Amino acid sequence: MLIDSHAHLYKLSDLEIIDVVNSASSAGVNLILNTSVDGQTSLKVTEQLNLSDSLFAAVGISPFDVENLSVRDFKTIESLLVSNKKVVAVGEIGVDSTNPTYPPTDIQWDVFKKMLDLAQRHSVPAIIHSRGSESEIFDYCLSIGFKNAVFHCYTGSEDLAGRIVSAGYYISLSGIVTFKNGNLDDVVKNIPLNRLLLETDSPYLAPVPLRGTKNEPANVSYTYKKVSKICGYNFSDLVESVENNFKELFALDYI
Repeated sequence: MLIDSHAHLYKLSDLEIIDVVNSASSAGVNLILNTSVDGQTSLKVTEQLNLSDSLFAAVGISPFDVENLSVRDFKTIESLLVSNKKVVAVGEIGVDSTNPTYPPTDIQWDVFKKMLDLAQRHSVPAIIHSRGSESEIFDYCLSIGFKNAVFHCYTGSEDLAGRIVSAGYYISLSGIVTFKNGNLDDVVKNIPLNRLLLETDSPYLAPVPLRGTKNEPANVSYTYKKVSKICGYNFSDLVESVENNFKELFALDYI
């Protein structure tokens, strides 16, 4: 089965969720990790788990949502993490240093460290947004002995990708690999099959030939096809490997 390892569905109504899941299923996508960005969306993605067996959830505070937090936000996220077995990760969390209009990076780092500590204390993986800060985040994860992480929507260097997978972490690729200006072919070719995940990052980053439209989990199939073409993989082998990687990282041996 195809897997969308990172989508944001929290803005959708219940009926819209059901439509999106059905559309994904028709495209062969039968498992979706619905990822939050703050306390409120963490509550939402957890509530949405009741709508489909295909949905799993991640709870956390993104680098774009680190300001004006309360103690309640952190308590809510931890409570959700321990109360539902389908909440399988802390995420998305991280640091983005690419734009001066984003929240100050010192605040981003403070929240990221707290979120990573939460994941470490509860022995769950972290879904990491690292744009512009890939190397620093990688070094920090190593320094604290953090074991289970996926660098989502990776657009960093080929050299760092090699170090990330050599350390035992995973890399997730989005529809950016289908973009003419994505420039990720060499990176893709050097990610071993046993460290690879694929995602949509819905509703963003719709792949070619749908670029510019609202993305959804069904469209992850285009990213699978592109990665298969870049690397010369048999499509079914790629699908099987990504499924196995997802189940291993998120400890889903019961599905």
